[in-house]
Amino acid sequence: IWESLAICETIADAHPELWPADPLQRAKARSIACEMHASFTGLRTMMPMDMVNEYKGAGRAINVRADVARIHSLWEECLATNTNGGPFLFGAFGVVDAMFAPVVSRFKTYDVTGSDAINEYCAAFWELDAMKDWLKDAKVEFETTGPLVEF
Repeated sequence: IWESLAICETIADAHPELWPADPLQRAKARSIACEMHASFTGLRTMMPMDMVNEYKGAGRAINVRADVARIHSLWEECLATNTNGGPFLFGAFGVVDAMFAPVVSRFKTYDVTGSDAINEYCAAFWELDAMKDWLKDAKVEFETTGPLVEF
């Protein structure tokens, strides 16, 4: 299985708690995960993934600002209506959050901040062992290959 949403769905088959239990929330989470998967090309293009370095202020083209505004809007809505407890979009960490992990990383690299709720959401990611491991592995890769892009 090589495609990110297919991977997530396959894992969720064995761990249904990775999607919200409520059918309406689950449908909303799936829609948001699909939007993340299919959208935000400005952000992906102008703010390439780089977990090791910082490029504060870089990549802020108009289409990127529109992507960031849409992401912030999605997150704000989910965080404001989350009645499940927990710091993630629908309470506990789930597939929809996993889909946004690269965005959270980019926001750190390019110093993109938002409201207190958004900043807390992003901070919760960096408390996850998986994110810490990903960052550690990225540093090892960077030491081996050097930067993938230069500004």
